[in-house]
Amino acid sequence: MTSAASSDATQPFVVYIDLSHWYALGVARAGRPDQPSDIDLLERLRSLRHDGSILVPLSAIHYTELRENPREHLTTDAADAMEELSDFWTLAPMSVVLAEEIDTQLHERFGKPEVVRTTPKIGRGFGFAHGVAGSFHITGSESMMTALRRRLGEEGIRQLEASANATFERLALRAGRKVPGFNPYAERDQAEVRLARVLRVVDNLKTDPDLYRKLDDVVAAGEIVAEILKEVHDALVRADDNPYAIATQFTESKEQMSEMLLNMPSRRVSVTIRHGYHRDLGHNWTVNDLRDIDALSIAVPYCDVVITDNAARTAVTQAHLDRTFSTTVLSRRSELLQRLATLKEP
Repeated sequence: MTSAASSDATQPFVVYIDLSHWYALGVARAGRPDQPSDIDLLERLRSLRHDGSILVPLSAIHYTELRENPREHLTTDAADAMEELSDFWTLAPMSVVLAEEIDTQLHERFGKPEVVRTTPKIGRGFGFAHGVAGSFHITGSESMMTALRRRLGEEGIRQLEASANATFERLALRAGRKVPGFNPYAERDQAEVRLARVLRVVDNLKTDPDLYRKLDDVVAAGEIVAEILKEVHDALVRADDNPYAIATQFTESKEQMSEMLLNMPSRRVSVTIRHGYHRDLGHNWTVNDLRDIDALSIAVPYCDVVITDNAARTAVTQAHLDRTFSTTVLSRRSELLQRLATLKEP
């Protein structure tokens, strides 16, 4: 299995950057680098982005975490760097990636659904990252559009639409927490509920040695029941008029369920990282852990280079997922600079 982004040599090289490193690039761009090499990395990313050699997509997690951070000087600097380097390219949301992966597994095993839902893993803008189709387009009556074309011309209309979309994208990065009546911590509340479930599992593993010895089964079962059960149910209903017939077949044994789970690229990453963290009963689980897992579950299988924190990198590389997906996984910006130095510009 290889990274989807690297499967075609004509496609840009895809680099995913964890938010902590975006903050560092932001302050470097503002003239306050944490380390001198950050300036060199910023310039290399700029050069490769401008000539089309790389894409540096954002994820829905980036938008969420920026909204929650009250330190406006940091978020503004990071958002400026994100706008310049990402050009508002974004990764697909987990919901649509799961739809494709589950459909693929059901089709390969049972021949249903006949048509597998597919989606690009990289698209443009906040809407794409959150599974919301479309962007701003000027529409109106035939007479109104005729008058507008006479006044602005087709190119003028396109420029106006592009300007409006760019303005929205900038606001989505910078102003989320300032919208009147909007709760920037709504997703944090949901994440805390997920974290509470994980902590209950940790408590059970600590108090029941027999359960800990079955850690593979515990993690796999938790992934299905707590993380993707709704998506599996929806896929089964879409696949066949009698979805329970298929469900009965693939739930006949835990081995078959685990095999299906691990053949889904995003779930393989999620299960592997969770397993690594649960194996260490002293691991201090946080909401950021869950968000890192969500982001990496898409970034590792579908990007060429991923830079994250050291704990996540260790979990991925110790399980050899970087080799499985032919993805370079790093935790130091100096390493990313070295990796980008090997890319040839057009």
